Formats: sequence, C-alpha cells, structure tokens
Amino acid sequence: MSGVYVVSSLLRICKRRHPQWIFGGRNGFTLFRTCRQYHPRQLQNRRNNHHASKPLSASGTVGLDSNNIQNSDFIKHAADEKVNEPELNFSDTKKSFKTKTTLEISRALAVLKMCSYSYFVDNSLKLMKISQMILGKKLSYYLLKSTFYGQFVAGHDIPSILKRVERLKLAGIAPIISIPLEDGFGGPNVSDEDRDIICADNIKVMERCVDQTLQVCDNTKPILMQVRVSPLVWPEVLIKIGELIVKNGYTYGDGGPISIQNFAKGLNQVNKKIERIPELTDTEFEHLNNTLHRLDRLAQYAVDNNTTLQIDAEYINLNMGITLLCLALMYKYNQTKPLIWNTYQTYLKAAHSNICRDIAMAEKLGFTFGVKLVRGAYNDTERLRSKEMGYEDPINQDYEATNIMYNKSLTMMLNLIKTHDRKYSMIVATHNEESLTLAVNKMTELGIDKTDGTVCFGQLLGMCDQVSYALGQSGYLAYKSLPVGTVDQVMPYLSRRASENRAVLAGAKRERELLWRELKRRTMKI
Repeated sequence: MSGVYVVSSLLRICKRRHPQWIFGGRNGFTLFRTCRQYHPRQLQNRRNNHHASKPLSASGTVGLDSNNIQNSDFIKHAADEKVNEPELNFSDTKKSFKTKTTLEISRALAVLKMCSYSYFVDNSLKLMKISQMILGKKLSYYLLKSTFYGQFVAGHDIPSILKRVERLKLAGIAPIISIPLEDGFGGPNVSDEDRDIICADNIKVMERCVDQTLQVCDNTKPILMQVRVSPLVWPEVLIKIGELIVKNGYTYGDGGPISIQNFAKGLNQVNKKIERIPELTDTEFEHLNNTLHRLDRLAQYAVDNNTTLQIDAEYINLNMGITLLCLALMYKYNQTKPLIWNTYQTYLKAAHSNICRDIAMAEKLGFTFGVKLVRGAYNDTERLRSKEMGYEDPINQDYEATNIMYNKSLTMMLNLIKTHDRKYSMIVATHNEESLTLAVNKMTELGIDKTDGTVCFGQLLGMCDQVSYALGQSGYLAYKSLPVGTVDQVMPYLSRRASENRAVLAGAKRERELLWRELKRRTMKI
C-alpha cells in the first residue's frame, strides 16, 4: 500500500472509531470535531518491552573476583531497587514525534499494527514473493519502500542514509549503522574453500560498514558500530569452541589452547597461528586462524578510526565461541579504554553469572570492558531446541524474571562505571521504559556524566521513538540501530528480526496508542 493509501485507510478507521468527527477536504485529509471540548481517554502506562526471544547459555563463575562482584551489596539488592519517578517524559508525543511528518506517523501505525499479526510475521517473505508475482517487482518494491522498508531501514546509499541521520540529529539521536548480513554459506554442496571465501567477503562488507559509519557520523558523540559474527565464521567452529569451553570449566583465562591469550595470538597480520586445538580438524583450524586474522584487520581499522565495535550475541550454541573471540579482541584492543564490547542477553538464566565471569577475566588479564545489555531475541527457537535435545530450558521462567535479571546487571554495571573511571562502558539496549527510568535515575544518583561516553542508550529504528527522542532531547547519548541496504538485501534481515521480536511488535500497543494520540493532536489543529 502506498503512503497515501495508508493515511486514507487510517482515516476510515477513525470514522468507525469516532463517528462524531467530520471528515472532508481533498482525499478526506481535513479533519474537524463537532465538539469544542475533547477529553482523551486515559492511556494505560503499559511497558513497551524489548522482549525479543530468550536464548540459552551455560553458567560457571571463575575466580574470587567474580564471586566478589556477584556477592557485593549493590548486587544483592539490585532486584529490589525501587524505580523512582522518571526524569524523562516518555508520553510527550509532541516532543517524541516532532521530526516525523503526519504521513510517517500514519505509516508507523499501519506497519506496527500489521506486525502484531503472527501470520503476517511468519509468512512475510512468502507474501512478498506473492506480491511480486501479482504486482510485478517494481510496484512491489515501491510499496515496500513506502511501508515496511521506510519504517525500519535507513536507506540504501550514503545520500539516503544521511537524510535519515540528519533528521535523527535534530532530536539528539546518533546512528549505529548495521549492515544486515545473514549467515548463509551457500548450501551443503559448497566447498570449504568457497565457504571461507564467503566469510572473507563478509568481513570486507563490515570494513565498508566502517567507511559508511564515518561518512554519516560526526564527532559530537562516540561512534558505534554493530558486528554480527555468525556470517564471518563457520558455525560448526563456534559450536566446537563453545563445547570445549564448557568441558574445560570456563577456564578460558588460563593460557591454554582454548583461552583468551591463545586466541589473541592469532590477531595479527603476519599470519602467525595460534596454538593447535586438537579437537578441530585441519580445515577448521585453518579457517579459525583465517578468521582471527580478518577480525584483527576489521578491529584495527575501526580502532584507527575511533569507532567502537559492539559484538552481537546470537544463539546460545554459538555464544560461547563468539564471547571468546570478543574477549580476545578486548585483550588486544581494550588496554586503555573499552573499544570492543560484548553483548549479554538477560533472558538467559545464566546471564548475570556470565557477565560477572567475564568481568573477572578482564580484571585478571588487565583489560577494560564494554557491555551491550539486551533482553534477548531467540526465545522460541531456544526453548524448542532445549526440548528437542533434552537439556534444561535456559530461558528465565517469565518476563518478570528477565526484568529482574536485566535491572540487576544494569545496576551492577553502573556501579562499576562509577567506581572505575572509564574502565567500563555500557549501552543500555532496551525498549523497556522501567529499565530506562532505572538507568537514568541511577546515573543521577551516582553522578555519572550522561555525555562522557561510558553509558549510552540504544533502540531499533522504527520502534519506540517516544523513548529514543526523550533521551536524546534530554542530553543523553541516545542511538538508533540503522539497518542499511537495498530491498533485496534487507528483507531477509527484516523478516528474521520481525520473527525474533514478535513479542515486542505484538506488544507495541502503548506505542500505537501514543501514535494515535499524536495523530489526533495534529488533526485537531486543522
């Protein structure tokens, strides 16, 4: 549906919901109300949760430092900490949507409503193919660009991305450019040599992402970039590494073959290899060394250009391998300040133990530490896998348990940031207003400078603008994750993210209510 059709459809809905309104003018865009006084119904303050899914991860705490962190007073009471009245107003629609046109607000209403239907989310790629068969590729792409692509994607080239970035800057929001690489390696018949070449090509794409980031960002805020590891390394290698970490009791700070120190030896450009890992085949070991060389090239290029890399977490069977790669990068590049950050998913029962264990590793080996704190996005998949494979469900029992876990880890990190000058950094990556309020109030209580780069906030483009805009316009370091690429490049990504974030999209009732409120406010002025 085109942009005009979206608005027309929404106005027809308004007619049904509010028959006391009078619609007139060209295309029915002029809207009056017969009553002089309008009393809006009270909107319920429901959480707009960053619920995503819930992955899995093994626990295992190493060393006295980790126990001290877990047992400290501020951790014991974090879950019971009272959330004070917010410094920010997440319900000010005039402020939150001030850079959006009325057409964009109407589009957001339509798109978020469509995304609340499971059938649509589950069959999005199939429906797109049907649309191309009926309408043709050109018209289908036009409709996508007018709706879902326009809502969730920043653009396909520098001019279009810059246009979106400049509008975000007006609200004090900075971009995190994200190239939507997927982890396909061409199918079962592709040779190992070709699979390795695909990984090498994907690393080059990430290096170009650094270039794009530098072209659209300025130096007024720290420059951040997302990295998804699974397209850069064979999944079976990550899985084997993770299994070895668990088998060895999480002792990956001891200098053995499966250790931070050994993997850091491979982070070089002179083809120096790491100590042999017997459990890997010769081909897998060669690929791992190639991966370390490539990751080092990417990290060096980013650090040379003052760009922080945030390594994303993924499925639990990949996460331990990803974490070891990330900690090796930290070991080399986080000697003075956190330039490499790892992601922790708090819908995992072991999330807090995982963070504490890795902080203990950083303390032991003497490097700084950056955290991207999320709730998680693979709930259904992880629960299904645990049931099929017969191991304990790794996900917290309910959403409230995830909230407690998130707020507990958030509070711990803020205390560490306060007590260790610039040794720790964090992005509070959530759409949950309760957690954001806790973070803001705790920063104020601890006296953490909201502009010094140690704490920032992140949300997805096209979602929770009332949160991002309130933070950005109040001077906090607010970011939007901006997927970039053509329709063909981003649609598989959008389909995957919609599926992963179905609970967020289905539960975005508060956001839709705020959008309706702003649409009414604007039309009342006509």
